[in-house]
Amino acid sequence: MADTATAIALMASFAGLARPVEARIGETLLVALKRAGMPLLAVCGGRAACGTCLIAIAPEWLPRLPPQGRVERNLLGAIGEGEEGERLACQIILAAEHDGLEIHSLDEF
Repeated sequence: MADTATAIALMASFAGLARPVEARIGETLLVALKRAGMPLLAVCGGRAACGTCLIAIAPEWLPRLPPQGRVERNLLGAIGEGEEGERLACQIILAAEHDGLEIHSLDEF
């Protein structure tokens, strides 16, 4: 990564593929995962309207993430999801304290 002041590293595991993902502070987790080529759907393009970017966050990371906003909470409730640790990647804006964040597809957690 060129600018370490604005970059963080994540660990993602999707479809049997586990690897580090470079991310930028201030972007959504969805953008970072898609740029890295991770097999994650995002039908609505990150507008929290479809729920296809549903992921699992490693339990030890949950306290470091902001709580679900109203839109995310409502959508997860409407689609019958939202168990502990399940979040929409499009609704997580990355910050410096997320360096090392562990993300999994739901079938691998």
